[in-house]
Amino acid sequence: MSVCNYHANGSALDGIMAFFRRIYGQNKRATFLPALYNLTDGPGEFIMKGCTRHVFVPVAVNNHWSVLYLDLIDHEVSFGDPLGEPAPGGTI
Repeated sequence: MSVCNYHANGSALDGIMAFFRRIYGQNKRATFLPALYNLTDGPGEFIMKGCTRHVFVPVAVNNHWSVLYLDLIDHEVSFGDPLGEPAPGGTI
């Protein structure tokens, strides 16, 4: 079955992104790229059509960049930090 036959739940993605924004956005510790947060713009159309499996969101945390990864088919969320800092407790 083609990846395009799967459909992402926009509400679930919005919820995940809002959760990370709430955790990392406290005290302006993080910045998310707005183009991927708004599912109705640009890349969001591919997500809503079910033709996207992987979503990578660069996140500025404190003084360096990290990555939030969403697997839309397996419904997995991961966080990668080049300095080895873990995701805040309870986020994943």
